[in-house]
Amino acid sequence: MKRMAIVGWILLLALALPAQDGLAAGVASAITLNQVQQRNADLTMYVSLTDSAGSPVTGDFSTDQFDIAIDGRTLEVESVEAFDPKKQGIHYVFSVDVSRTVTEAMMEDVREGLHAFVEDFGPHDTATIITFGEVMTQRIVNSASQTALHEAIDGLEANEGMTALYKGVIDAVTLAASTDGRSAVIMITDGKNDPTEEMQSYTKEGIFDEVTSAQVPLYCIGLNDNDGVDQESLAEFAQVTGGGQYDIPAEQTGQALDAICDIMRSAIVLRTTLVNTEGRAGFVEPSTFKVGFQPENGAFLVSNELQQNINWKNVPMPTIAPTATPIPEISLELDAESVEHPGSSRLTITGAILIEQGEVEEDDLSITVNGEPWRLTALMRNGTSYTFAAEGMVPSGTVALDVQAEITDLRIASRVQRINVLAPTPGPTATPAPILAVELDDAGRDLLIQQGELLTITGVVNVQGSVDGEDMRVYINDVLCEDATVTRLNASQYEFTAHYTVEDLSVVELNVQIQLEDAQISSRMQRLNLITPAPTPAPELQLTLTDARVTYIAEEEVLIRGRIEVVSGEVEADNIAMYINANKSEVSLVEASDGSYTFEVEYLPSEGATQIDVRARLASDTSVSSNTEKLLVVTPTPAPTPTPTRRPEVTPPPTPTPTPAPVITPAPTPTPVPSFVQQVQTVVRDMVGNGTIWYAAAIAALLVALLIWAILHARRNRGKSNIQSTNSSTFDTRLGREKEQEDKGTIRDGDDMDTIAEEEIPSSGGGSGTIIVNQASESGGTLYIDEKPGGGTMRLDEDYGMSTGTVRIEDDRGIDITMEEIYRREPRGARSVHVEVARPVTIGRGDYSEDIVISDSTVSSPHLSLSFDGMDVYIEDLGSTNGTKHNGAKISAHEARKIVSGDSVVIGYTALKFLFKTGQE
Repeated sequence: MKRMAIVGWILLLALALPAQDGLAAGVASAITLNQVQQRNADLTMYVSLTDSAGSPVTGDFSTDQFDIAIDGRTLEVESVEAFDPKKQGIHYVFSVDVSRTVTEAMMEDVREGLHAFVEDFGPHDTATIITFGEVMTQRIVNSASQTALHEAIDGLEANEGMTALYKGVIDAVTLAASTDGRSAVIMITDGKNDPTEEMQSYTKEGIFDEVTSAQVPLYCIGLNDNDGVDQESLAEFAQVTGGGQYDIPAEQTGQALDAICDIMRSAIVLRTTLVNTEGRAGFVEPSTFKVGFQPENGAFLVSNELQQNINWKNVPMPTIAPTATPIPEISLELDAESVEHPGSSRLTITGAILIEQGEVEEDDLSITVNGEPWRLTALMRNGTSYTFAAEGMVPSGTVALDVQAEITDLRIASRVQRINVLAPTPGPTATPAPILAVELDDAGRDLLIQQGELLTITGVVNVQGSVDGEDMRVYINDVLCEDATVTRLNASQYEFTAHYTVEDLSVVELNVQIQLEDAQISSRMQRLNLITPAPTPAPELQLTLTDARVTYIAEEEVLIRGRIEVVSGEVEADNIAMYINANKSEVSLVEASDGSYTFEVEYLPSEGATQIDVRARLASDTSVSSNTEKLLVVTPTPAPTPTPTRRPEVTPPPTPTPTPAPVITPAPTPTPVPSFVQQVQTVVRDMVGNGTIWYAAAIAALLVALLIWAILHARRNRGKSNIQSTNSSTFDTRLGREKEQEDKGTIRDGDDMDTIAEEEIPSSGGGSGTIIVNQASESGGTLYIDEKPGGGTMRLDEDYGMSTGTVRIEDDRGIDITMEEIYRREPRGARSVHVEVARPVTIGRGDYSEDIVISDSTVSSPHLSLSFDGMDVYIEDLGSTNGTKHNGAKISAHEARKIVSGDSVVIGYTALKFLFKTGQE
């Protein structure tokens, strides 16, 4: 009988990978200013760009993409280049906590991480190692010798009592600052400041300014294995120095050090020249530094703020020509071309004084009429103009007016304006017309507003003369504002509120008018400047599925679980909907502490790939969609129905020939009868579909059973074959590890056996079954096999494993894997594993009993899984820390990806290559 089988060998060849080769250039989402260095007037700034996952972003950038600001003043970026570790070295100062709370296991993890860090040193890198506990000790200073550094690391022991944390910080920063060139401090601690009496003078407030001005980035690794680590203070030190903070267990120290190394080596170097425009030569002054970056696509990014000192001693001052003060220019506008003479009373003339250029104060202004000064009875400023009223005595006829301003020793005058003074009309004396001046609360400011938005305008009306507030009308862009309200404050002031729907995003002009019996009095126009706010960027959603594949059985719904992360922007949970194969599905979201959402949704699928995405409805009645995740739905292979195997007939043994009676000796005390020798049937069934293995033997009656047991016990030296008894172990080839099994019964010597037990060896997913047999006999027994291609029986003799004690029943639904592991160019031998259908094999560092253990600290635990669905092989990243690459492309967490012959996979420092071979049996 022929059957199809897939036999494959996956050869995993490990390649040594430099730490920086694993960096993928993505889209920058954050910029960090790490360090500022000054040499005379030349300023060098080191910045790092990272994407949304925190990985460094590199590339060819131009000076136009960066801005440098010092104390709010923008300087020109003269050059941009990537940091080259082959040309320039970095001096690292390691400050290591050796207090009593650091256990030996934690210190071993720290030593291992430091050894790996030193191994990856560049050609010009150096290091200093100091320790702190009760006191600070310099282990090695500014050394480039890897041998000496490894010896110093091996000598690190945690045996001191207290923790002088702040003393460790200031000593490390001081050492790093005294070194020429680029430097950084890396502090590793598990506690908080707990100093001895002698060290209590070192406080966080006392060292903060000195740490800030040292111009050295501080990277703090807080080991959270023990309670009490002061992560808050470590984060503050990292923030103000341009460094970083890592809240991790000790076993991840190596990963944190690798991340710091990547950031330092992927830095972008900006250069500019200081300009001393304020005459600060000879002074050392603290200054505030910021850097801005404009990606090719995306919003403008602004860095953290660094407080650093600038030495202005060697920064030359530019020669600046004095700026001439402009001579003010004024002009005069009269409210009327003619006025009626008041008779014996003084004549009042009103108008506006316009300041065309320069600045003129109120006390500098005067009005002359026909060359004689008049008294200003009212003078109110409105922006760049003054509203005035002047009175004096003048005969009828045409009179000449001008406005004059006397500023220091300079006297300026406006053009002369003429007004016709009419002869008085007999009758009652006319009441002077009131004067109105408007002051807006938002005058001179740019208002952010959208087109169509309702604008509320408030202000004050200053009044000269007699006015009734109920007669006031507010006009906006020459249109009467019907809903305006005017309230009296005092005899000369009224406040008002008006509303206006913005139609033109340019300028809004407003004035107040009063309708008198014979005239209309208006104030001068006042302006509001309107600008449109920058559009809010659409939020970004990231969907991650917990399971890349699910098993679909009959008409049952499958459970889809995952996480929705709001990468940028803000989205309410009520506005998020899930779509499965483009159909909307109801989903209940649970908000996590980090702002993301987790979900579980039941779905009745069809076999194959299911596409899932989420969408968010925005206030603008638009929507945004997340990435689309694919879920592979697998239908399990049904277990075949067992077909009873015909048992061979048992031929009774021949009647023994009588022999002379032996000499009777006293019988020994009888051995207790084993409990498993009784007439019982035990059935263990495998529901996944592996071959069913039956053992058969029977005892007709308890007396016969006792007799057989006694005979076998007397003949045990001839051999006896057992399936291992309770709590013994059988080998599960799928998992490659031992599993507890129950008592399986007995296989006896001789010919075919009567039935005492039936059993099936379980094997989830269709894997091969293996029977372990103790005290193998040359005679063996009979093994009955049902529901297995070929069926029938198998004789337990030397040809079928009785000589080794093991009988292996091969299965056709699996794939063999051979692995040769190489780490950092050092081969570690080859291994093999059998992967069965729908039962993945896990690969990792070994902390959680993975099936394949990779001795590589950069590999997560677990890191990767291999699975076989009967046709294809898949890999899946299990949420690793350092990620997985397939043929050079990064795989998302929990993403399942099909691999073919010749594909390569990179995890940590280990590279794997897969080879397959298929055939027919």
